[in-house]
Amino acid sequence: MLALLVPWFWLRTRRTELPVRARIAAHLLLAALVVQITLGITTLLLGVPVALGAAHQGGAVVLLAAALLANHALRRTGDAKA
Repeated sequence: MLALLVPWFWLRTRRTELPVRARIAAHLLLAALVVQITLGITTLLLGVPVALGAAHQGGAVVLLAAALLANHALRRTGDAKA
């Protein structure tokens, strides 16, 4: 699902006027997804070596952090006061 939603989100941010921080967060999210997918495929093709499996789990944390950063960067200042 993320393989479809993150690129769609990234394309939407490219077509919208956003602050620089939000654009950087969207780029980071897409990059984290590409790394995560690459790690996952490589891990499976090599028969799940422990090091790659652990790296894939760590990549999931990085992907979650990138998604939270993008969410935070897109949050409106006025909504935070309410």
